Amino acid sequence: MRSGFASIYSVALKPDAVFYLRLGIEQLVPRVVFTRGFDYWESGMDLYPGQDMYESFCNYQAALLAEFDRLSEEFKFETIDASADARSVFSQLKVKILALLENDSRKQFVSMLAMRANGGIMPKAEEDAIAAAARRHSVTRDLELVSRPFTAHTSNGNGNGHSAIQNLKP
Repeated sequence: MRSGFASIYSVALKPDAVFYLRLGIEQLVPRVVFTRGFDYWESGMDLYPGQDMYESFCNYQAALLAEFDRLSEEFKFETIDASADARSVFSQLKVKILALLENDSRKQFVSMLAMRANGGIMPKAEEDAIAAAARRHSVTRDLELVSRPFTAHTSNGNGNGHSAIQNLKP
């Protein structure tokens, strides 16, 4: 059956990289509790029905984590430890993404087109212009924008009709 799926997706583009920001449940629970609280869907309450949203959350997230780990090995995801602070995780991502952009085959393609237009000769000024255009690549610009200080998003609720603060009360 799996080979049938492979033939269906054979025309799909293969990504240059998939970044898997891995975070264990021990680190995930405090982040969720102290930001927005447990969400009905993120807790898998539709799959693991019960009265205990915490237990359901842990079970569901453990199942997701196991599947993402399996996919990561099978498809060779770039795994990044997301338990570090946001700036550190961002720095790791930025380095890896900029390395991808440096090896971008589109720059070589643009260079080849420019050389053909000039009879096979590329003036130094054009080489510099192509390099400058590559540095202004939209992904690079986006990375520069998101590297500026940011504020955390706060939510009014957790998706099940209760605010996060109500969930923390004994």
